[in-house]
Amino acid sequence: MDTIKPSYQVLLPGSVVAMASFQDGVMVGLDNKEVWRIDGNEPPLIWYTTEHLEGPIHRIVVSPFDDLVTCSTRGYVTFLSAQMETAYQEFRGVGPVSVAFSPDGRHLAAAFQKTVRLWPYYQHGKLGTKIHLVGDGAAVVGMAFNSRNFFALDANGVLRRFRTSDGSLLSVTKSGKRSTSFVQINDRLFAFGGLSSVHLLIHRRRRRTVDFVEGEKCASTITAMASTHCKIMTGHADGTVTIWVALTLARWSAFQAHDGPVTAMTITADGELVTGDKAGYVKFWRLP
Repeated sequence: MDTIKPSYQVLLPGSVVAMASFQDGVMVGLDNKEVWRIDGNEPPLIWYTTEHLEGPIHRIVVSPFDDLVTCSTRGYVTFLSAQMETAYQEFRGVGPVSVAFSPDGRHLAAAFQKTVRLWPYYQHGKLGTKIHLVGDGAAVVGMAFNSRNFFALDANGVLRRFRTSDGSLLSVTKSGKRSTSFVQINDRLFAFGGLSSVHLLIHRRRRRTVDFVEGEKCASTITAMASTHCKIMTGHADGTVTIWVALTLARWSAFQAHDGPVTAMTITADGELVTGDKAGYVKFWRLP
């Protein structure tokens, strides 16, 4: 186990349940429905309160336009400005909700349990005509886009690949592994965490298939994930963080980050890892 000290840490007034990075810092969602903004070493600021929504915050996503999207466990989706705490619009589905943007910000996908909806996105919460993609199988745990396709992974480890332009189903890959989290590494490489292991999914463009690569087991249950273009970070129930080499799933480093379970992770624009826990601690780490 490596010894790494955080470059910065702060204690917030609630359990950390979600976080996302944007151009100037990190947005952190708490179980008390507050969204806090942390910019570098500046004191954290409470940015928005979602007290009027049913259910606590489930996920936070920032669009390429710096639009902030908060999702609740009861299916509420709120579009905000990451620069001004102004709500553009809200809509409701059947929660919990996961949200993903295409790299160019022109499409938005939202998963409401087993159903995925895809919209053209016109910034500031303006949506085009929605397309229904998935309505069966297990609940969707994560989604991602590349230049042409959209991917949705469910809790049974089944990855469905769709054409973004019209929503047509292109392929189905069954890993046979339970999934609790999903991250995108690059345009063709994805990783997902099961209860105690991390795995790869590789999109083979020429063969038009997705290959499954099984990884090694972890010492503790995976509770959060993040990634860069070459590394995968997993947070665990025992408070540790493990860093993996993305292409090989070789263990790169591991360190004790928190006293309790790691509940959320993200990577800043500067490449720092940010982690949070139930006690309200948010910590910034410079990766080895």
